[in-house]
Amino acid sequence: MSVKSGRHPPLTLALFLSVDIIKSGGYKLSALMIESVILEHPGVAEVAVVGMPDEVHGEVVTALVARKPSHAGLDQRELTGFCRERLAAYQVCACLFTCEE
Repeated sequence: MSVKSGRHPPLTLALFLSVDIIKSGGYKLSALMIESVILEHPGVAEVAVVGMPDEVHGEVVTALVARKPSHAGLDQRELTGFCRERLAAYQVCACLFTCEE
């Protein structure tokens, strides 16, 4: 959210809700941070990261990804590899669902 004023430069406020935090295996993970990494992939149009209930870990990181039409071949294996190169092992999505934009 940006707040604009005539006398001051734009101010950006980062607001985190409790649903933005995923509690998995003793870690507190930022869904927004994981989303920002996934959005770096050129084939990703939109993404939502949530914590799905899990009996062992409390919650598991789950991503719902909308592919860009130009990257129709983008699959779970490629996205998981992309995430493993950029995130800690405990931040990588345990479940990943893809769909067309």
